[in-house]
Amino acid sequence: MTQRQMSWTPLIKEAPLKEPGVLWWADPVAALVMLPLILKEGWETLEEGKPTQ
Repeated sequence: MTQRQMSWTPLIKEAPLKEPGVLWWADPVAALVMLPLILKEGWETLEEGKPTQ
């Protein structure tokens, strides 16, 4: 395999966590924080897509 074909995946290593599971809540909290913006943008898109009479 040439160097251009080589994948970067083997070069990426996960950082070891000192205490695994400490931030288990971070992803759900981030999703809840983003939810109002996602709903607002979706509603605006639906409103723009309605046919005018």
